Amino acid sequence: MKERKDSPNPQEIKLPPEVLEFVKIAREDYGYASGNAAEELPNGDSLYRFSNENLYYEDCFRIYTEDDLEKVRGMEIVTEGGWRETGGGFNRLFWYGYRGGLTKEGTKLDKDTVFFQLQEFLRNHSDQVRLGREPHLVFSNREWHYESLTSFMPTLSQWHDIEELKSQGITHHRLFGDGKIYQSNLKKYSSDKS
Repeated sequence: MKERKDSPNPQEIKLPPEVLEFVKIAREDYGYASGNAAEELPNGDSLYRFSNENLYYEDCFRIYTEDDLEKVRGMEIVTEGGWRETGGGFNRLFWYGYRGGLTKEGTKLDKDTVFFQLQEFLRNHSDQVRLGREPHLVFSNREWHYESLTSFMPTLSQWHDIEELKSQGITHHRLFGDGKIYQSNLKKYSSDKS
């Protein structure tokens, strides 16, 4: 993965601690990283959901085939005050859209092995990955290596990232993501940003 130039100060786009903690719990215990099965929707999408009394987490995605490769596209969203389908009455706090999946090299391994490793990295680093928090993240365990590069647009509270999962120098999974934090809807939360 080539190093990209990043904006000077991504601090402006971080979630307040209590919202970040909610995202961490949602991802680790109820989302894809948990290893639990997603709810299958009639339209072919899959869905993970979690809420406390005020915050709502959804990870809605679709698995499809492109060029004989299994791919995924979807979005994570955190809202306040209700689920998306309830119409009005909710505020978006965080949004992350993603697309990607196995590479050609990734299909040479058992896909369950690749996905298990990805889930482990996402679970162990749920409060860091796919959140626009750092320009360059690298995590390793035994033979697997997770890396994410992020470009920031702080004035818009947005970012773009690329994540890769490698083993023995070979990329088995690649995901492209775009995220946004809705700062105006976070004002009532702690001003101390993590």
